[in-house]
Amino acid sequence: MCLDELRPYVYEYHDMVPFEQYPAKLASLNLDLAIAPLENNAFNEAKSNLRLLEYGILGYPVVCSDMLPYQNAPVTRVSNTPQAWLNAIRAQFHDLKATKRAGHQLKQWVLDNWLLENHIDEWAQALNIIPATETAPIHFSSPTVESPVASPHCIFILGSEYSGTDLLASLLCQQESIIQVIDNKKVLVDALSINIAIPQLWTEKEPLVAQLPGNKREFEQKKTAWLKSLQQPSRFFAIENLPTGMAKSLWLQEQFPGAHFILMVRNGYTVALELQDKIRQRYEIEPLLLHRTARQWSRSLEIFQEAVPQLDHFLEVRYEELIDNPENVTKKIFDFVNLPPLNAEELRPILQRQDSPFATSQQNATSLARMSAAQWAVIKQCAGEMLAYYGY
Repeated sequence: MCLDELRPYVYEYHDMVPFEQYPAKLASLNLDLAIAPLENNAFNEAKSNLRLLEYGILGYPVVCSDMLPYQNAPVTRVSNTPQAWLNAIRAQFHDLKATKRAGHQLKQWVLDNWLLENHIDEWAQALNIIPATETAPIHFSSPTVESPVASPHCIFILGSEYSGTDLLASLLCQQESIIQVIDNKKVLVDALSINIAIPQLWTEKEPLVAQLPGNKREFEQKKTAWLKSLQQPSRFFAIENLPTGMAKSLWLQEQFPGAHFILMVRNGYTVALELQDKIRQRYEIEPLLLHRTARQWSRSLEIFQEAVPQLDHFLEVRYEELIDNPENVTKKIFDFVNLPPLNAEELRPILQRQDSPFATSQQNATSLARMSAAQWAVIKQCAGEMLAYYGY
């Protein structure tokens, strides 16, 4: 809408479109800056922040009236005077890089706080669809389906990304009774994957993570064929690098009775920093990324810990202990799975490999040395309870 008196001063004008076309139309404008003026009155004080959500999800930075609906959002709020508006808009165009960053920050704020799928339980309670007593954390369960082949001896090595699960798997496979299984048929990978933009931040989509394979019969057929293809039933299978595996440990235990679970835990400060670097490099995301990676580390451990009391065979391993004393840690693991430990001669090849973390055992120290005070504070704020729990 545009007043006729203002038309001579408007460079570009767009007619209204049907509601179903509105999102695409708004996105097509590719705005450098959006404004959201509101007259100061009781009606507008009672409005929602919908305008900020529409602009924010598209990454448009916003200058808006300093009104109640627009509080607590990463936007530029101004008093309703001509000079205040002119100053704010000119400041935005004076530094377009900063303005673009502000748009990214607003988009992240919308994603973190305003997606319906992350608030389904709250809406269900408000609409009286489910009583409050039924909103306890989701527990995973699935009817057990008999498999035509014997269940293998599985060792699931789980942990946050950059926790050293791949290192532990390669080390354990020096024991001749253990082989590292690559899910070449993508049986487990497909079953545990979720369709989200950044899979490394899967805890942000817990409702999706809670979903089990929809076609149980199809999964069972794939699993049976996969197990037959391994053709080594007497050996232990070390399986790691499973997407969302930390959230599906009880389901994995049902699918593979007798499975052993090893949780790798590494310093949360280091994991958050290294995961931030990887995601930034791949997805070019900046705003609040360290907040998200710190919460990913903390929440993934919390989810797994909720399942631990129901796991039949569970062992926790610290990355730092593995690096400092691999002989003792691997002995503890082999005792856990009832296999003889490796001797020094069997361990030496992997310990002395040039690309092995054991050859540069100060990786944690290197990551922590480059951490700024601001980064430390962010990680502490987002993952403080779990950091304290593990003594980091």
